[in-house]
Amino acid sequence: MYGEGGFEFWVIHVYGTPYEMGYAHGTMMKPEAQAMINRTMQYLYSQAEQQLQFLPTWLRDWVAEVGLDVALDWTANVTAPFTGDYFFEEMHGLADGAGIDYQDILRVHMIGELTQGDCSMYGAWGSATAATGHTMQLRALDWDTSGPFRDYPAVVVYHPSSLGHAFANVGFVGWIGALTGQSSKQMAISEIGGSAARVCVFVLVLFAACVFVFCVPCLGQQACCCVDVATIMFALGLTHAHVSCVGACVRACVRVCVRRCLLP
Repeated sequence: MYGEGGFEFWVIHVYGTPYEMGYAHGTMMKPEAQAMINRTMQYLYSQAEQQLQFLPTWLRDWVAEVGLDVALDWTANVTAPFTGDYFFEEMHGLADGAGIDYQDILRVHMIGELTQGDCSMYGAWGSATAATGHTMQLRALDWDTSGPFRDYPAVVVYHPSSLGHAFANVGFVGWIGALTGQSSKQMAISEIGGSAARVCVFVLVLFAACVFVFCVPCLGQQACCCVDVATIMFALGLTHAHVSCVGACVRACVRVCVRRCLLP
């Protein structure tokens, strides 16, 4: 580890194909990667529960866990067409190397896209840095400092065998998404992230509504009910853009109904 005085961080060098780099990351940092992913998932569930205080306790706990998985999986599905295969290949390598469920790794990496929060960044050059003549970049990750992320800081240095230039990714153990980074060609990036406390409350509330409509009558009467999904959408003021999200929530609720009401 590098650093001192409570500001230590890992520096991890990985080489090869996306899968090979992910596998090396997971193999070298297996205990830390497992702890980071597991703690982050539990943290997300707890944050979701805090946003659902209006629900009964038994339903709040269940919706926070199942509904959050639906929200994260939905985010992964709708962004997949715009995500390079190398991203998924590296996550598969990380999962195999660290012995972590691939789906949990994928869900954790949907945090930034799902929350759409606000971080801070700036760049300065020219007359603004006349004293040195250098370009300066600053980036602050405005995530909840009480979360597990702060315990696993890492700089992962990538040396790809065929895909692009070498670059350093400033992030966490078990994390491959680029929040802050710089390449060997002096190109730097800063990504706008968010607080996990804002995890897709809309999706969770929608999921809870579907539970009440689809599952509660089923659990009480031992018979599944039929509801017009369009009516639900109209009542909640949803637009066409939310159709796939509604579908994911409804499908999850139907699976619960079948499991709890119809199966012996």
